[in-house]
Amino acid sequence: INVYVIRPASSTPMIDVLQYDPATGDIVNTTNLDFTNPTGSGIPPARTGVVAHVGGNSYLLTGNDNSMSVFAINTTTGALTHQSTINTNLPTSVFGSPTVYTAADGTVYVAYSNSTAEEFIVYRMGANGSMTETDRIAGQGDFLLGQASYLNGVPAVISVDPNNSVVRIFMIDN
Repeated sequence: INVYVIRPASSTPMIDVLQYDPATGDIVNTTNLDFTNPTGSGIPPARTGVVAHVGGNSYLLTGNDNSMSVFAINTTTGALTHQSTINTNLPTSVFGSPTVYTAADGTVYVAYSNSTAEEFIVYRMGANGSMTETDRIAGQGDFLLGQASYLNGVPAVISVDPNNSVVRIFMIDN
């Protein structure tokens, strides 16, 4: 079992790749992705992360201020390979948050918001890790780290508007 630990606030922002053996209980740190030089690597430091499974492939999606990075996961070794970084064109914030949901037809969607934008973006994820923007919800107040979820089996975006003390729910159909 592969475990990905994101350390955004450390002096050296990293993603640690750990392998857990349920038979022995052993946990081994196999890899550290160092983000101390994001400009040189082209990969922004990760603040949050989520794993997505699509078309038999697995990906780690990480959020940063106003971008999201896609890493292919080698499911045997747990190794991560950076595939792309998507600029969301949202204002820079404390951190961004991708969440994943799967529609009834098997299509995988990634919802992204950050802690300052009044926008929420939905992407359709391809089996090769590609991202296609499908929706941009704006003008509905703050989306404080909105999350993709399900209500009665229907995909929805749930977010908090801290300025107006309300919770907003958007149902998403295909």
